[in-house]
Amino acid sequence: MQKIYKHITPEQKLKQASLLYLNAMELKRSAIRIKYPELSKVEIEAKLKKLFENAAR
Repeated sequence: MQKIYKHITPEQKLKQASLLYLNAMELKRSAIRIKYPELSKVEIEAKLKKLFENAAR
């Protein structure tokens, strides 16, 4: 895997990082939906936003 990343452009690396981030958000969104089925979409998005903001610290 490391060899692959040595040969791709910075733009491709950024795209891959963005895809990983979006996939992580979708997985966490699904986990929240399963754990808290009573939450509305707005509440799920608020919880997701808070989790990702705290993860950046």
